[in-house]
Amino acid sequence: MIITFGTQKGGTGKTTLAIAFANYVAMSSERKVNVFDFDFQKSFYHKWKEDELLEIPKLYDVEIIDEENEQPFSDFEHLIEMKESEDVNVFDL
Repeated sequence: MIITFGTQKGGTGKTTLAIAFANYVAMSSERKVNVFDFDFQKSFYHKWKEDELLEIPKLYDVEIIDEENEQPFSDFEHLIEMKESEDVNVFDL
C-alpha cells in the first residue's frame, strides 16, 4: 500500500498529517510502516531525528529521497510491489 501526502502550497499541515498518520498506523496495526520524505525541507526526517534525541522509541524508519538519489523508484515493478504489499508506505511529497 502506498499513501501519499502532497500539495504545492506550503504551510498546509501536510507533514504534520503524514507524521500523525504514520504514528497512528504504526501504533494501531501490525503492518510495517515505511516513510519516504521527498519534501525539499525534509521536515518529516528532521522531526524523526528530534524524537531520537528524546529517546522516543522508533515506530518506523524514514528514508530521505532527494536529488542525490538517482531515480530511487526508477523500477516500475518495485513501485507495483510496494503498492500491492501489506506494508504501509507513506510518501511525504
